[in-house]
Amino acid sequence: MTANRAAKNLKHWQKRLAREKTTVFRLFDQDIPEVRVVIDWYDGDLVFAEYEREQTSTVPQYLESLGAAVAEALGVDASRCHYKRRHTRHEGDTAGRYGASGQRAEKIVHESGHRFSVDLASHIDTGLFADHRPTRQWVAREARGKRFLNLYGYTGSFTVYAAAAGARETVTVDRSRQYLERAHHNMALNALLGSQHRFEARDCLAFLNEARLSGARYDLIVLDPPSFSTAGEDPELEVLRDHRRMVEAALATLEVEGQLWFSTNHQRFEPDLERLGLREVTDKTVAPEYRNRNAHRAWWTRR
Repeated sequence: MTANRAAKNLKHWQKRLAREKTTVFRLFDQDIPEVRVVIDWYDGDLVFAEYEREQTSTVPQYLESLGAAVAEALGVDASRCHYKRRHTRHEGDTAGRYGASGQRAEKIVHESGHRFSVDLASHIDTGLFADHRPTRQWVAREARGKRFLNLYGYTGSFTVYAAAAGARETVTVDRSRQYLERAHHNMALNALLGSQHRFEARDCLAFLNEARLSGARYDLIVLDPPSFSTAGEDPELEVLRDHRRMVEAALATLEVEGQLWFSTNHQRFEPDLERLGLREVTDKTVAPEYRNRNAHRAWWTRR
């Protein structure tokens, strides 16, 4: 049943998204309730992910067996199938982000005509979150001539959209130099490098504080923090606890008539944002092929 559904979905979404010049999308999003697996299509490669649970942990090679059936139905070689097992993460949990193989499987994919480098094997995440495709398109529609700030910028996908749309300036901030190197690479893939595009290996809250004190202002801000950020055994950031002060710090650097997007994929997120003037826009920011409309939640405001 899963293989048949995946084949049907591939035919539908591949044809529809080809018009957007997009080759990355969710192929199967727990379409069958008993199969708690998600499958993503990366231009001919398949990524299978399952949250570990008791019902399947005792079944030898459960995910791989399911993957083999899907791959056969789609005509995909087994070497192009990649498997990820996730577990629910709790505060203070520093379990690795890496997949079981530890091997890299890099390729270039396309989204809205832009080029992105993804790694399908070595990390739990590939470097491109397809659920936020509509959010990136929204940012691009607003970016021409604007100063854009990408906080917790990860691999810079929002920055690519803003720069390609004609942003006057972009700043991508992330503590991880490794992620910023990948963001720089994605910008280079799209011929978007230049002195107007900066990459800051900084703590985002410290960066915002300095920006406020120096009088720096931005017209568009994307604030998409991880659920947890740890150093050693002590949590430095926890989105449930810290999201209000993060949003307040970002708003302090937002230009008059500027726009702020805040997003989280924390599954038990309880927002405290209405008093800050943000309204939830999740129904407009999750890609349509995602049956699970809680892939992330997003809020927006115009100052």
